[in-house]
Amino acid sequence: MPVDPVEGRSKMRNLPALVALSGTLALGGTSTAATISLELSKPVVAVGELLEVDLVVAGLGRGEAPSLGTYSLELLFDGSRLSGLEVMFGDGLNVLGQGTLRGTGITAGSVKLAEESFDSPGDLDALQPDTFTLATIVLEGFTPGESDLSLVVSGFADVAGDPIPWDPPGSAAVRVVPEPETAALLLLGLSALAVKRRASLDLDGATARSGRDHWWAVRDSNPGPSD
Repeated sequence: MPVDPVEGRSKMRNLPALVALSGTLALGGTSTAATISLELSKPVVAVGELLEVDLVVAGLGRGEAPSLGTYSLELLFDGSRLSGLEVMFGDGLNVLGQGTLRGTGITAGSVKLAEESFDSPGDLDALQPDTFTLATIVLEGFTPGESDLSLVVSGFADVAGDPIPWDPPGSAAVRVVPEPETAALLLLGLSALAVKRRASLDLDGATARSGRDHWWAVRDSNPGPSD
């Protein structure tokens, strides 16, 4: 039986829409994107003081897909103000305690981290929270000044490697101030100078009064000629 060419063209025109629909279903039936935020333990740190930066993911499936199975991130900051110390990974990709494959790289102004889960897609979908801390990056105040912090995402996918939609991560800023010991020593030095100046003024006043008393004593012991 011959095929109606008009009907065939209509089916071909509908094919892209069906493909797009199947792609949406493969991503868990939701069009919302996950988010990755930077949460600082404090906005101001002293030189030599530690700063913790939590990388928090939100907007994943709750008891369903999508769940995060692998990611690759890089935290950027001013290497002249802050220095990277260590990375502490969370347990969001390790729902059954089987461990994960992890990697880090710390250089001036950059901390790179990557992680891949050993859990199955079904276990991650069922047990992974929709919001959790991916990792905590520990930085240290280096020199006084301002530093912006930003996150670069080079990989963000489920355990099968299918990309998960995500919104561009936000940024943050931190201010590094002189260490408290330095400020305390400065205040102590200023106080010592003030005490020394006050003592010097008191000594000068006492010397002047002593001189005047001596002059009057000499004058009284040597009276002038009597009339």
